[in-house]
Amino acid sequence: MTKIICKCGHIIADQTDDLPCKGYYIKDTHIEELYEVFDPIDQLIDATCESYSSSRERKTDSKHINDNPED
Repeated sequence: MTKIICKCGHIIADQTDDLPCKGYYIKDTHIEELYEVFDPIDQLIDATCESYSSSRERKTDSKHINDNPED
């Protein structure tokens, strides 16, 4: 059960649907639209993290190669 404390001090509990004091940050009717926006952002973040990780690995590998005096 989720609880949110209002500025006025009232505790809004997420116990069930159709309560008059239940609040949403985003309307139920807009949730699907929001997920459609989040999916490409999520993919972008994953690709960026993967690219960053690969870049760091390449830099680490080349640093070790350059630090080896026998090469």
